[in-house]
Amino acid sequence: DLDAIPPVAIAQLNISARIGNIPRILRFPNGAQFETDRNDLVDQILIRFALSKPNSILHRLESNLRLAALALAMLAGLSWLTIQFGVPLFAKYIAFSVSPETAALIGQGTLDVLDKSIFEPSELAESRQQRLQKRFKALVALQQDAYAYELLFRVGGKIGPNAFALPSGAVVMTDELVQLTHNDDELLTVLAHEIGHTQQRHGLRHVLQTSVMFLIVTALTGDVSQASGLVATLPTALIDAQYSQTFEREADNHALLTLRQLAIDPVHFKNLMLRIEKKYKDSGKLPAFLSSHPATEERVKLFDRMAAHRSEK
Repeated sequence: DLDAIPPVAIAQLNISARIGNIPRILRFPNGAQFETDRNDLVDQILIRFALSKPNSILHRLESNLRLAALALAMLAGLSWLTIQFGVPLFAKYIAFSVSPETAALIGQGTLDVLDKSIFEPSELAESRQQRLQKRFKALVALQQDAYAYELLFRVGGKIGPNAFALPSGAVVMTDELVQLTHNDDELLTVLAHEIGHTQQRHGLRHVLQTSVMFLIVTALTGDVSQASGLVATLPTALIDAQYSQTFEREADNHALLTLRQLAIDPVHFKNLMLRIEKKYKDSGKLPAFLSSHPATEERVKLFDRMAAHRSEK
């Protein structure tokens, strides 16, 4: 009630700055306040008593269409830089800060969920599994890190021929992928590639990048269900990971180095990729192992170039 407020000098009032058409607030010394949307009148009063300029800096800026467009463009540019570079760098830093014990817990928890929802026990002959395990141990012996690598076989079901690395160092390979190969060397090239993903923590980095994007969307929209939905999809995010070209190049480079140490021809990796693509491209359901960017043809060329480059050294 303004009638209950004793008269005061206008200079004693605290008047909020003008920003667009947001109502102005006049604050009195005793704590009372008065709100009005008659911004022009408030400006006139301030000019009349020489208390301030008619418009605040913010008001002048937001009233200038060119400056507003420039600010919008800068915001869009900053957002793109954050998503393109900031989020990946943040995810990489966090991923490499995760202890081996924590990574093992994440890997085991993920495998437990997948075993209950997607996978079935392997049906491969025990002799075939033992032979591949022996080759895998020779591959692991070349690695110089603290991961407890292990090779696991599962019936892939709806994910079909596939192989992926868990944060713990476990590499899961489906029976369907084994059945598509012509020899064990083809599988060794895949395993070397997946170990490369593990060493570079691509799985964790991919999940962390996805998590940050979900959190950004949640913050902007206020939709908490986005965050809860993310938690439920983390296990499948690891097997459906669409790795970037940088991730694939890093894993391919590691595979080539390892294959060279084992005297395995890199052509086996290329042959397997092309065979799987030929089998599944007509159905439009390429396994996640091959559906990553870059496209298979481009990756094959990249693999050939990298193999040729290493052979020249």
